[in-house]
Amino acid sequence: MDPAQELERFRVDYVWAAMGRIPVAVKGWRYVVAFSSSEGTLWQLERV
Repeated sequence: MDPAQELERFRVDYVWAAMGRIPVAVKGWRYVVAFSSSEGTLWQLERV
């Protein structure tokens, strides 16, 4: 699976990751923390 290609096909605004985990880097996109708790972090995707 090519994450960059998948993001072109579908609208993805946010990614949830368990506490201490960081989403894999995707060329042309960056992640910004939108919310964080003791259970995990909600990352907002932004095109760069």
